[in-house]
Amino acid sequence: GTSGPVQGTASVVAADANDGAGIQYQTGAVSGNDGGFHASFIYRVGRNVDVRWRVSHEETADIRFWFALTDQVNTTMSASDNPAGNYAGFTYCNDAGANCAAAGGSGADDTNWWFCTKDNTTIGCTDTGVAADTSSHVFRIADEGGTWRGCVDATCVTRTTNLPSTVNLRLAWIIET
Repeated sequence: GTSGPVQGTASVVAADANDGAGIQYQTGAVSGNDGGFHASFIYRVGRNVDVRWRVSHEETADIRFWFALTDQVNTTMSASDNPAGNYAGFTYCNDAGANCAAAGGSGADDTNWWFCTKDNTTIGCTDTGVAADTSSHVFRIADEGGTWRGCVDATCVTRTTNLPSTVNLRLAWIIET
């Protein structure tokens, strides 16, 4: 379960023909509002971590999104396109021209999901080639011992550098408008 704070307005979403029941986290309409949660430190690096999560978004404009295993809390993850700490996870940044880290820090908005790792110092990101959209996708984060694998549905990429350098990680899901 989640033991960290829930940000934004959380509500239960009923199952439909395509997806099972879920939880919706809604941010406010004001820029800088967050929605999401973080869990306890329940994942240990080097112990065959393999997390899968089905996620969909109602929009893809003017948001910053992180879904990651991290040693940080939501407010840290949502505060930047290159947040502090150790993590392996997915990001999507389309925040009206801010310096999106995944897009090479060029200031360009992302169009695809990126899989990023950070070793508490340096972030490294790999483009998954999967377009960020409002469809439901299964995200997978796996620690394979010296390699972290990130999958969006059946499309997978790996990272072997800038890997998390801490042992205990928590699941965090955060979106900022």
